[in-house]
Amino acid sequence: MVLSRCRPSTLRTAIASYGPQRSLFHHSSISLNNAGLYAFRHRLNLGQVDDQLVERALTHSTADASNNNAVLSDVGLATMNYFTVEYIHAKYPQLPARVLQTIRKAYTSLASVSSLGERVGVQHVMRWERPQDLDKSITNGHQAAVCSCVNAIVGALYQSQGPLAARQFVHDHLLNRPADLTAAFQIAVKDPKRELSALLSHQKKTPAESRLLSETGRLSRSPVYVVGVFSGEHKLGEGFGSSLRMAEFRACRDALISHYGQEQKDLRLPSEPTDNYVPPVLGESEAVA
Repeated sequence: MVLSRCRPSTLRTAIASYGPQRSLFHHSSISLNNAGLYAFRHRLNLGQVDDQLVERALTHSTADASNNNAVLSDVGLATMNYFTVEYIHAKYPQLPARVLQTIRKAYTSLASVSSLGERVGVQHVMRWERPQDLDKSITNGHQAAVCSCVNAIVGALYQSQGPLAARQFVHDHLLNRPADLTAAFQIAVKDPKRELSALLSHQKKTPAESRLLSETGRLSRSPVYVVGVFSGEHKLGEGFGSSLRMAEFRACRDALISHYGQEQKDLRLPSEPTDNYVPPVLGESEAVA
C-alpha cells in the first residue's frame, strides 16, 4: 500500500495498527543466533559471557516485568561509578570532591551512557517497548532503556568474568575521552575569586591581585579585555572577556584549574593487579572559602 495515495482515515488506521515503536528484537526472547547480535557481542568482546546473561542484560523491564536487567543495571552502574572515581582521583589527585563528582556524573550520566550505547548499537538488539503512560515514558523511555542495557552489560561482565573485565570495559568505552576540567569547574565553582583567595590564604601566599594585561575596542560595541591574576610576581591564571569583571572571573577560574587540575602521568590504580603495590598520590584537602 502506497501511503501517499491513501485517504486520511485509511492512513490513520494504518498508523494505529502499526502499534508502539519497538526495538529490532521485541519478541519474548532474543535470537542469540542472529547475525546482528553476534556482531554486537563481538564488537564489545562479550564472547565469554553466558548467552542467557547477555539476553537478560539486553532485556528492559518494559519488555519483561520479571526477568529483566534491573539488578544487573544497578550492579553495573555502581561498578562504573567506582572505576570512574578511582581513575579521576588517581589522575587528578588535587581535585576538590565536588569537582570530582561533577566529572564522574559527566562520564556516567544518562546522556553519556546512552550515547555510548547508541554508538555501539544497543538500540538494535535490546528488548524494550515504549510505555503508553506519559509519565512512565519519561522515566522508561528509549534513552533510559539504552542506558540501563549498557549498565547491565557492565554488570554482566562483573558477574561472569570479574571486576577486571568490567574495569577494562569502563576504561575502553567510557574513560577513553579526556575530562573537561573547565566545564566541571564552571558547574561546581560559582565564585572562583573567593575560592582562590581561600586557597592562597591556606597556602600562606600573597593575596591575589588582578592586572589588566591587554585590551582592544574599549569604546566599541565588542571590547575584549585580558586580565591576569597574580600572587606577588607569579602569574596564577589568565582570562579574557567583554568586561573586566568577566575577564577577572575567568582568570581566577583558570588559576584554580591550574592548581587543582595537576595531572599525574604514570598512573597506578588501586584496582590494578600487581605484586608490588604502590599507592597513588593523595592530594591535599580543599581550601574552604
